[in-house]
Amino acid sequence: MITLKSKARKITFIVIILLIMLTFFMSISSKNNDKFCLIDKNSTLPSDCLNVQNSIYGNIFGISLSLFGFISFTLLFIMHLISNTKHKHSKKFHNFFLIGVILGSAISIYFIYLQFFVLKMICTNCLIVDFSMILILLLVIYDISKGIR
Repeated sequence: MITLKSKARKITFIVIILLIMLTFFMSISSKNNDKFCLIDKNSTLPSDCLNVQNSIYGNIFGISLSLFGFISFTLLFIMHLISNTKHKHSKKFHNFFLIGVILGSAISIYFIYLQFFVLKMICTNCLIVDFSMILILLLVIYDISKGIR
């Protein structure tokens, strides 16, 4: 049975599910060479998803970042799910989840840096994913500070 002991865990659970859906949609649209952007390039907010996602930073080992994100968030979801059960390995999965969140947040900060200071273009979808990953880290830190495991 899944036991989400705090509101922070419930929010984390929901955010990860939303990130899985967003990165899935982004990876499908990138396969079709139709880069999906939540905010249109012609809006008043400066967003250039197509150029950011097609930049040299848009792939890791030939895999699009959106597909890589979809796979990563799916794994985080599974680890989060198992770590919140009474499974005999739930503590190990919780530790893997923590490592994944820390690593994912560090990568997100790097991608935010790339958008603002190297590419000098932003992708709103990418920023939503990156800031959501940082939000997950803050929620995990909050849980740890409250002594909830």
